[in-house]
Amino acid sequence: SNIIQFQKEYTITKVEEDSLGFMDWIYGSKDIPIEELPEKTSLQKNVKEFLKQGGKIGWTSGELNFLSK
Repeated sequence: SNIIQFQKEYTITKVEEDSLGFMDWIYGSKDIPIEELPEKTSLQKNVKEFLKQGGKIGWTSGELNFLSK
């Protein structure tokens, strides 16, 4: 799939399992209690439910692999 190919193009350099960085990207703020998170999109709804069930979403940094073709 394209996701697998995309994944192969990067080397992970850092993983933050407890980061709230995704909150800014999905909800526009890190300072919103889980119960008050908006549900304007299906992504927001699904992430909110995932977090309510104790799920975590990490933040990862990586470097692009320059592959010769």
